[in-house]
Amino acid sequence: MRKAILLLLVLALAAAGCGDDEEGATTTVAAGEAVLTVADKGFTMAELEALGVETLNLENPRSGPADYTGVRLGAVLAAAGLSEAATALTFIASDGYEFEAPLADVLACADCLLAFDDDGTLRTAMPGMENKAWVKDVIEIVAG
Repeated sequence: MRKAILLLLVLALAAAGCGDDEEGATTTVAAGEAVLTVADKGFTMAELEALGVETLNLENPRSGPADYTGVRLGAVLAAAGLSEAATALTFIASDGYEFEAPLADVLACADCLLAFDDDGTLRTAMPGMENKAWVKDVIEIVAG
């Protein structure tokens, strides 16, 4: 009986996520607030959508082909007015995950999207790039 209770307690703690780990945490943003910062320029969801929403079927290196809806990353970068001195971009997620890519590679990717997830968060959809480039819950893009 004690073993069964102990097992249930351990399972309950595991299911509750007994640590401070925020993996899978998402950003909650009120309407009209900036959902993304690119090179110090904040974008609301409405501003991103005004750049032209598209749905593309893209090949994710981990899960295969799927439809992604969002705005072309090149359009977002152009609207942000990146510095001509920039050579790399760092994509930062709400949980602190970061991925750095050469700016030239990102600009050469005509089908790269800043995609809208069903929960209102953003992700990068980067066909032809490694899985690490597909960043979930992107909140900032830093040019360096």
